Amino acid sequence: MESKYFQGLPIPAAAGLVATVIIFLTHVSIEPQAVQIPLLMMAYLLAFLMVSTIKFNSFKDLQLARRKPFNAVIVVLLLISFIFVAYQIMLFCLCFAYVLSGPTTQVVHIFKRKKLETAGGESAQTQVETKHGWQKIKH
Repeated sequence: MESKYFQGLPIPAAAGLVATVIIFLTHVSIEPQAVQIPLLMMAYLLAFLMVSTIKFNSFKDLQLARRKPFNAVIVVLLLISFIFVAYQIMLFCLCFAYVLSGPTTQVVHIFKRKKLETAGGESAQTQVETKHGWQKIKH
């Protein structure tokens, strides 16, 4: 059974963020020694995310062979061109966005669940369905 999500941050993603942070800092002329404490805190945060139960997208359900709308093709081409033009910044942004995607999605699902629970009241019956590894509550 293949899952569409990783449980915890994948190690290559954490390593990619560490590498791209150093590349980004060098690009903007900030010596990594000048930000030692924030880098250490980032390493601890990444370690926590790697052993957490937070779900991160594995992109196994990405269907590249399927027909794409013209707008999606343009966005992908622009993204690739931005990566080539300013790879120091774009790779950092992509890695940072992926690392933030797991906790952000988790928080959004928690708030949605609490909102549905409070909107339904005590007497409403709730069904919990599992879809894509996340729990959805229906009233």
